[in-house]
Amino acid sequence: MPYVAKWTKVNWTMCRWRLPPPSLGSPTSTVKSKRAANEVKRRAPIYKYWNLDEKAKKFRCGFGKCRQTYAETNSSSMLTAHTKSCHLTEWEKADGRTTNSTSSKSAAVAKAFQPVDPKLSPKEQQAIDDRFKRLITELAQALNRLCEVPSRFTLKACLCADFEKYRQKVKAELANVPGRISLTLDPWTSVAQEGYLGLTAHWVTSEFELRELLLGFVSLPAEHTGEVLKEEVMSILRDYGIAHKTFAWTMDGAANMKAFFNDMKPDFN
Repeated sequence: MPYVAKWTKVNWTMCRWRLPPPSLGSPTSTVKSKRAANEVKRRAPIYKYWNLDEKAKKFRCGFGKCRQTYAETNSSSMLTAHTKSCHLTEWEKADGRTTNSTSSKSAAVAKAFQPVDPKLSPKEQQAIDDRFKRLITELAQALNRLCEVPSRFTLKACLCADFEKYRQKVKAELANVPGRISLTLDPWTSVAQEGYLGLTAHWVTSEFELRELLLGFVSLPAEHTGEVLKEEVMSILRDYGIAHKTFAWTMDGAANMKAFFNDMKPDFN
C-alpha cells in the first residue's frame, strides 16, 4: 500500500502540469462573454456621438458631415480626442455643458475622483498611469483572456456616474430624516504629510434605528486651520442639504477644532 500511494503521488506530480487549460465554456458562453466585454468597453458617454458600422467594423463621427472614422478596436480616448479638437462646441451643447461654467453637481463629482497627484510632474504621473494600466490589463487577461480592460477615461466616467447615483440616493435619505443629525469629524496628517478630513453623520430613523454614514473624506492643505476646516465641512453639509439639521458635534479638543467651532457658530445662529 505505501508503494501504491507513492506511485499515485509521483504520477500526479508529473501529470498535473500537463492538464489542458480550463475551458472557457461552450461557444454560446464565449459569444456572450465577448458581447459582455464589448458592452463594458463601450459604456463611456462619448460613444453616444459615434455610430458603429458593424460591417466595416469602424466608428463614424456623428457630428454634422464629419467623415472621420476609427477602427472598432480603438479606445474611447481616441474618439474623445477627435471630438474635443474638432467638435468641442457642438459636443458641449449636445452634452448640456458650457465652456466657462460648471454645475455644482459635476464639480463635486469631479473633485471626488481627481486622479492627479499635485506633487508629481505630468510626465511622472503619466508613467505611473501607464504602468498601472499594464498591470491591471495583465491581471484581467490572466483571469479571462476575453476581457478587454477599458481606458481610465471610461472607468472614470462609469465611476462618476455610479457615484452621482449613490450621492443622490443619500441626499434623499437624509432629507427624510425625521429629527436632527449629529456629526463626527476628525482631521489628521498621514505619514506622507498629507492632510485629510473625515465627516460622519449619525441619526435615528422613524423606526428608532441608529444609522451612520460617511459623508465626506477629503484632502486638506498642510495647515488644518479653523477657517479651512469650516470651508470644507460647510461645503459637504450644503451639498447634502443638511446644514440646517445638525444637532451635536463630536471632535477632539485641539486648538484648530476650537477655532473651527467658534467660526461655525455664526452660521448656525
